[in-house]
Amino acid sequence: MSWVFLIRVCLILILTVFSILIITYTKETSHTFIERKILVELLRYALIITICSIPLSFLFFFFLPRTPYPLLDIGLTKAKTGFTSTVNLGSVASIEEDRTVVMRITMNRIQDNQLYWRMITFDTFDGTKWIKKENLNLKPTVTGEKIRYTVLFEPSFENYIAVLDFPSIVFLRNLILEYPGVYKTESPIDKTLKYTAESYLNFNLYESEPSKILSSNSEINF
Repeated sequence: MSWVFLIRVCLILILTVFSILIITYTKETSHTFIERKILVELLRYALIITICSIPLSFLFFFFLPRTPYPLLDIGLTKAKTGFTSTVNLGSVASIEEDRTVVMRITMNRIQDNQLYWRMITFDTFDGTKWIKKENLNLKPTVTGEKIRYTVLFEPSFENYIAVLDFPSIVFLRNLILEYPGVYKTESPIDKTLKYTAESYLNFNLYESEPSKILSSNSEINF
């Protein structure tokens, strides 16, 4: 059945190209009648174009970059909800909700108000956009109950991964700790990424001053 389907697809491609060539020929020459010799020649061109397009399609599939953005953006695309490493205020007039699955988590059930997932924090505003600039070498001490979970993170084409606040450790090779609680990979995530991590629940976080305690019920801004 698969071979039959492949043959049908090839025939459709050939006939489609052949039809386009006929339409183009009649439009350019203004001929209402096409000789048999011309039809054979157009069919030969259709076969050549179809045969050449198949290997080129395979090359494009493997070598063209896989990004969530169109290669030729002519302004018809809308901004969508999601994640980005920069926030440019007022850059889009409207935002379309995107219900694409971001990640799948396997873990013991916890309360909904504890499901706060951390990826990146911004610290610099240049007048038009928020960006991550500073790389502070803080070494906070965190205490509390721990929970382990496994994440299947879908391609985001960014470097940052999601962890449950507040993370203790992430079991993933070549992972960069950019900031306490913020992890990133060496290269953009262009395929599904699986990792296991441990995070604190109902945590207490001690920063530079031991007397200053930030609880999980307080606002924490890094």
